Amino acid sequence: MPVDKFSYLLTFARTGPLAWLGHLDIMVVFERSMRRAGLPLLWSQGYNPRPSLVFALPLGVGVECRRDLLEIETTEALCPQDIVERLNAKLPRGLSLVEARVSPDHRKSLMALVQAAAYRIEGPGLGQAFDQLTASPDPVTVVREHKGRTRSLDLFSYIQQWQVQDADSFVYCCMAGSADNLRPDLVLKAIAEFRPDLATACGGARIIREGLYLMGLPSDLAGPMLDLYNNLD
Repeated sequence: MPVDKFSYLLTFARTGPLAWLGHLDIMVVFERSMRRAGLPLLWSQGYNPRPSLVFALPLGVGVECRRDLLEIETTEALCPQDIVERLNAKLPRGLSLVEARVSPDHRKSLMALVQAAAYRIEGPGLGQAFDQLTASPDPVTVVREHKGRTRSLDLFSYIQQWQVQDADSFVYCCMAGSADNLRPDLVLKAIAEFRPDLATACGGARIIREGLYLMGLPSDLAGPMLDLYNNLD
């Protein structure tokens, strides 16, 4: 017998020590918190049923976020504000729901819609070093290792726009998603290779994902990320 299903898009933030949890652990935290909140999640069928939770773009270990996206499916229609209140009452400190809404219709998976991401990097001297890096007349390349393979990337073919905030911080928008994705640790790797004296600062940098840009979804879902994307020189 067919089961009714209702989709909701959740915007959440992650800060503090929880930034050091891996993606699978974050999934478990959300799943358990939703169960404690009594949300009627839709579960898959088979020998190992799983709740319907889809993250737009998994966060790397140590990366905070301001407005990341998660899509859930439920077996009952819910009030979006009720989802926010019930879930925030059960989430641990460091994870919070910013908003919820009925998910817009889209045929592709949420992950396939991700086009770009905005990051903020903070650390002693890193804003100044990035400013110097952008002025380099030579291509800035960095080596990415993935599944035993290496690939040389031209950093500024992935970074679309940027802005140095001060000597110790900068923000940038870059290609992200399943097709092309520039991890923030590669940006820090490029800075460390350019300025070896800042290797320690790069290793201890604070990384914050400000938001995501998803193709075909309402622009306000990206919040401050789109403001950044549209207003940078």
